[in-house]
Amino acid sequence: MLAMGIGGCLDDDETERYSMGRFAGAELDRCDEHLLICEPCRRQVEAADVFLSAMRRAAAQSQERPRIRYNWFHLPRLIFVLGALAALLLAVWFGAQRQVPAPPAATVLLTASRGSGIEIHAPAGTPLALQPDLSGLPSWPSYRLEVVDAAGARLWQGAYPGPDAPGMRPGIYFVRLYSPRGEIYREYGLEIRKSR
Repeated sequence: MLAMGIGGCLDDDETERYSMGRFAGAELDRCDEHLLICEPCRRQVEAADVFLSAMRRAAAQSQERPRIRYNWFHLPRLIFVLGALAALLLAVWFGAQRQVPAPPAATVLLTASRGSGIEIHAPAGTPLALQPDLSGLPSWPSYRLEVVDAAGARLWQGAYPGPDAPGMRPGIYFVRLYSPRGEIYREYGLEIRKSR
């Protein structure tokens, strides 16, 4: 039954039902008569008609599009291509994992010296076999070594005797020698220079 909104005009639900052709008989007649005299309702029905027409066209076009069919004949080819790609990636990964031999370590004899200059030098980027002067120190089976930058930030820590220190960039560094208990015994200045 046509209820007609405020002032006898069509509400949104009635406009939609009219545009979709869901009125019949007396309801349709009353709605048609109202639309003859009410310009706002006529514009509202025209807008609803345009919208519904666009929706019907879109629905029809979506049904016309062909569905994508998979050609299972090409599946073995796809598997072959993916397998070849996986083999290539593995080859690159294993190639990258191969260890490039490290350059031989530079032996650095650390001696305590007094004065203003740093007399111990080593090349940049080369592992360092640090050998501190232990004269006058207690005999321990091992000592702790620490390399710090000029600001005192620790860059490496290891044991002596033990593994080599990693190569470093050019600059001024300090090597600290500690007892196994953590007491600092000596500090050596070390200048790392650019390799020529």
